[in-house]
Amino acid sequence: MSHCHYNLTEDHPDRECRCKGVIVLRYSCVPEKKIDKFCNIKITGTSGYISSPGYPRFYPKVSNCTWNLESSIKQEMKITLLDMDLRPGIQTRGKELCPDSLVILENSHKVLYTCGQADDKKRIPVLTTGGQVQITFKSNEFLPSRGFLLYYKFNGCQKLPPPRLGYLVYSNNRSAMYMCCKGHVFNDTLSNSLLLQCVDGTYWNGTVSQCLTVKEALRYRNNNTDDLDGNEADVVEVYLRKYKYIEEILIPAACVVGLVFGNVAIILLIQKIRKKRKASSSHHNGRSTSVPPSVSSTQVPQTLHVPPTIPAEPTVPNVQKHTIVTPAAPKPPLPPPLPVVKQAPRVLMTDL
Repeated sequence: MSHCHYNLTEDHPDRECRCKGVIVLRYSCVPEKKIDKFCNIKITGTSGYISSPGYPRFYPKVSNCTWNLESSIKQEMKITLLDMDLRPGIQTRGKELCPDSLVILENSHKVLYTCGQADDKKRIPVLTTGGQVQITFKSNEFLPSRGFLLYYKFNGCQKLPPPRLGYLVYSNNRSAMYMCCKGHVFNDTLSNSLLLQCVDGTYWNGTVSQCLTVKEALRYRNNNTDDLDGNEADVVEVYLRKYKYIEEILIPAACVVGLVFGNVAIILLIQKIRKKRKASSSHHNGRSTSVPPSVSSTQVPQTLHVPPTIPAEPTVPNVQKHTIVTPAAPKPPLPPPLPVVKQAPRVLMTDL
């Protein structure tokens, strides 16, 4: 500011120089055009300064001087009181009554009520979580005091509304994505999607344009909304053919090719599994025939019983004339038991 005056003994009476030395002052220059000092206005900027009327030379008598700041949902705002010189308050029953006051309201809830001189405690930033913020200044009479000066800043970019034929995919403090409905594109990029980045946590790197059809977007881009000449008509037709080629031919063809390759892969896998099973079954068959019968658990030994042959008794000639009685001959001993012949084991071909 061009009219910045400072007096150590008047502005800070408690700071007395006790000895010779050097006083270092730190200051920052703020362009006066960036300060909103007129009452009852709506502020749309993402950051700036607000001061009382007449700052820093005086402040007039005002009954209701307000500034309205509106932030989008989930957008934080920080308000810092840089300087304040108002009429001091009166302490009554533990409360401070301010004849000249500065009040900050968030969604009709009071978050700050102060007056008097600014100290380190009052310079602590006030944070709001999002919504409507109202700053109100009241004074009973004219006073040759500085008034107040504060700084506000939105943390995160404001939420932009989607276009008429589009919708918002997602939005956060860093980026936001918008898309147009089917068959429509953004008129500035000729694309159906738009990605915006939040720069320095205050503003977007672009704007959300309207969603139009391809023909309307090309006409809008060429600044001709009524008629098209021959060259522009050719451009529109080429773009439309390319768009339809991608949507009606390439995408279905890619789906068909994917299905064919998937079926071929499944068939090859089935044949490979079958060959593996046949090889394992044949190997198991050859190994089981070479194992002795006593080892294999699937072989059931069988015995072959041969009936013994009983020798025929000798025939005695029929003697008619003379009968000779002879003592009974002893019976011949029983033949030894025949050996048991075991049959070759049978192999159960259950695996084939």
